[in-house]
Amino acid sequence: MLREFLLKMAGSALGQWRSMRSMSKGQARGREMAAFDFDMTILDRDSDMAVGQLLPSTERTAELFDLIPKCGWIAFIQHVLQMLHQKYGIDAVAVGRHIRSLPPVPGILRLIRQLAGHHSNMDLFIVSDSNCFFISEWLEAHGVDHLFAGIYANPASIAADGQLIVSPYEEQNRCELCPVNLCKGRILDELISMGNYKRVLYIGDGSNDLCAVQHLRANDIACIRRGYELHKKLTENVHHRPQLSCGHIVTWRNGHDLYEQLPK
Repeated sequence: MLREFLLKMAGSALGQWRSMRSMSKGQARGREMAAFDFDMTILDRDSDMAVGQLLPSTERTAELFDLIPKCGWIAFIQHVLQMLHQKYGIDAVAVGRHIRSLPPVPGILRLIRQLAGHHSNMDLFIVSDSNCFFISEWLEAHGVDHLFAGIYANPASIAADGQLIVSPYEEQNRCELCPVNLCKGRILDELISMGNYKRVLYIGDGSNDLCAVQHLRANDIACIRRGYELHKKLTENVHHRPQLSCGHIVTWRNGHDLYEQLPK
C-alpha cells in the first residue's frame, strides 16, 4: 500500500512537471483550463466528514467537531485518523477503501471525461482543501486519475505503522478568505500565469472557493453549484455581495446540466 501510494504521488508530480514544463516553453498558449474543487463538487460528500463517520457514534462528540472552528480542518482530520488507527485499528488501506466507495456528484464523471476528450486543448486540475490521498484514491477508483494534469491539495503520507498522516499545503496569512493551510486564489493565479491560458473554468461549491472565483478574469467562467455555500454568498445579500471580474457565471446542480451550459 505504501509503495503504491508513493508511486501514485510520484506519477502525479511527473504529470504536473510535464504540464508546467510545456507551459514554460509557451506551448500552452491558446489552451484552456478547468480547475475543480473536490468535496461536494466531484465527490458528493465532504471527505473529511465521511471519514469521521468511521468512528463509533460515542466518539463523534461535540468536542471532536469543535476542533473544526477552533483549529481548522487539518487538525480535525488528523485527530480523526489518529483515533481510527490507534483505537480501532483502521489504517490507510481501510480509509482508502472507504473513500473509494463514496458517490460522485451525478454526471460529474461524464463531464470530466467530456472536457478531457472533446476539449483536447483543455488541461484539468484539482484545487482542493481535501488531501492528496483521498483525492487520488477516489479518482483512481473511478478511472479518471489520468485525466488530470495536477492535484493541488494538502499532502498526505503513510507512516510505517500504516497510519495516514495529513499535513498543511502551506502556512499563509495573506488571504482572509482562505484557511491558513491553503489559498486557492494564489494557486489559481500561479496556474494561469504558468499556462498563459486563454480561458479558465473554475468549478466549485463552497465558501472557500470564493477566493478562487474572485481571481478569475473577464474571459473566464465561474461554475457555482446551486444551493451550496458559495451560491448563497453570491445571491443572498445584495448589499454585501462579493464582486466578481469573470464575464460569465454558470450555476449548476449536477454534471449533466453543467455540461449543457458550457460553451461547446
